[in-house]
Amino acid sequence: MRRFVAAVIALGVGVALVSGCDENGGSTSRVTGSVTYLLSQALPQDAEVYVVLEDLSLQGKPVGIIAVQSIPAGGMQVPVPFRLEFDPSRIDESRTYSVRAEIRVDGETRFMSGQTYPVLTRGAGNVAEVVVMAVQRTTPVTPPLVGTYWRLTRLGGRNVIAVSDTKREPHLTLVTEMSRAVATGGCNQLVAGYVLTGSNSIRFSEFASTRMNCPDVMNQEHALEKALVASKSYAIDGTRLTLMDKAGAVVARFEAATPDDG
Repeated sequence: MRRFVAAVIALGVGVALVSGCDENGGSTSRVTGSVTYLLSQALPQDAEVYVVLEDLSLQGKPVGIIAVQSIPAGGMQVPVPFRLEFDPSRIDESRTYSVRAEIRVDGETRFMSGQTYPVLTRGAGNVAEVVVMAVQRTTPVTPPLVGTYWRLTRLGGRNVIAVSDTKREPHLTLVTEMSRAVATGGCNQLVAGYVLTGSNSIRFSEFASTRMNCPDVMNQEHALEKALVASKSYAIDGTRLTLMDKAGAVVARFEAATPDDG
């Protein structure tokens, strides 16, 4: 379990519900605001500000994600503005909604909010002052390659698109049974065989896939499949898995995580 250090950074998120139309003429709403902290320094080069509007009303189940924005913020000064756009028909006045934010560096969460900050309904108002704490970095226990749920964090040199409209988080899992690899880029399930040959060597066969059409993530999913097939070696550093091609170039990075069974 992550422990929080005593140092606390203020992350101010000013929000206002605004209605408008999307590019196809449909009705949309948005929560806007900014993310900041009280340090006089720029964000690291690999920093990403990750902001989520979520439904907290489903007791005993994972939160329902209404909108997500992932902002490449390397070298930027705070405050970092954000805009979360969503279909207003998804908002139910009887439910509870909250804004959550993290600051990630190279896919690893460095700062995160430690409590919920309601917005939009139940008299919550239109401004949330969210506080995040620096996550203490401890020496991790190295997870095994096989049997670990590896959450996709980087694909080639690109950030991973966060998925709000499907239940599938981009990830890879290698299972012992029949030496199967199961993956997704956020939409379809990809299944292939894998072989571990020699020290840190790995080979994937061609992947079979389900046939759902998810326009927002199809390019990412095809890129993940291509990266896995091109993989020839791997390295595990703490809780991070890196896959490399035959030339040693990084094709994908993952972080050991807990699967979302929702």
